[in-house]
Amino acid sequence: MAVHCSKWLWGICCLSLAACDPTFNSQEGEEAQPFTPVADLQVTEDVPSKRLSEVAGQPVFPSAKDADKAVVPEAALAYVGRYQVKISCEDAYVKCETGTADFILTLLPDGTAHRSIVYLGRVMAGAQMNYHLDYWMYDETAHQIIVHRSNGVEIFYDIDDTQNLRMDLEKIATVSTVNQQYFSRNPLPAHAYYLEKSAD
Repeated sequence: MAVHCSKWLWGICCLSLAACDPTFNSQEGEEAQPFTPVADLQVTEDVPSKRLSEVAGQPVFPSAKDADKAVVPEAALAYVGRYQVKISCEDAYVKCETGTADFILTLLPDGTAHRSIVYLGRVMAGAQMNYHLDYWMYDETAHQIIVHRSNGVEIFYDIDDTQNLRMDLEKIATVSTVNQQYFSRNPLPAHAYYLEKSAD
């Protein structure tokens, strides 16, 4: 009986260890489910501690003035900041039914780009805010900001004399096969929107 119990306990231990092993796969050949990065998740109105008024009224991202963590080249630091434009819900790009949406792009010195759409009207999917974490770089030759999304799509912004940004729609639509395929399935912005840089 003792031998039988010890074998039983040994079997339980082996199964427990196998379950904890991240390389263990119960069905060999079955591919793991793709990991969904946080950057692709929508932040909804049900998320605690973030009211819509807080999101719309102030940046919800780290301060753009925090240059201690700068990894972008010195020539690009001038473009660190928060940019914003109001877009009508008539444009399918912002995915809302009526009213307007604030499109906010925050470029930080650590190379991250925080992109959010704060809905001020009625939303199709019911979310009050759509947030993504991207990465950005400054193309000194073209004098453009390039935002690299996690899905491989690149968004291009021309920089004007006052350091505001304007979408380069032609380049966005045609620059790569990835962009062409993405915007054949998803709406391209209806206009080359002009994002104004916040003074703070």
